[in-house]
Amino acid sequence: MQAGLPIIATNSGGQVDLIEENENGWLVNPEDPESLAEKIDELADLPDLRKTMSSNNLEKVDAYDIKGIASRYLSLLETVQKDED
Repeated sequence: MQAGLPIIATNSGGQVDLIEENENGWLVNPEDPESLAEKIDELADLPDLRKTMSSNNLEKVDAYDIKGIASRYLSLLETVQKDED
């Protein structure tokens, strides 16, 4: 995603929360290699969609605020520690 490429991944794990079908990539069943191959072939034949997905991925990465997320985790940790004391 950070490289600005379309994503084809399995529909299990954390990537499910990041990939929006037809917007920035596709999700396939991990037990279905034929579907994975079909999506790769399909994306290879659709340069406009590749560009759109690439652009959408770069926008999503830019919107991701790692410092803000880290700050919220730190605040949560401090709250938990205070509750334990």
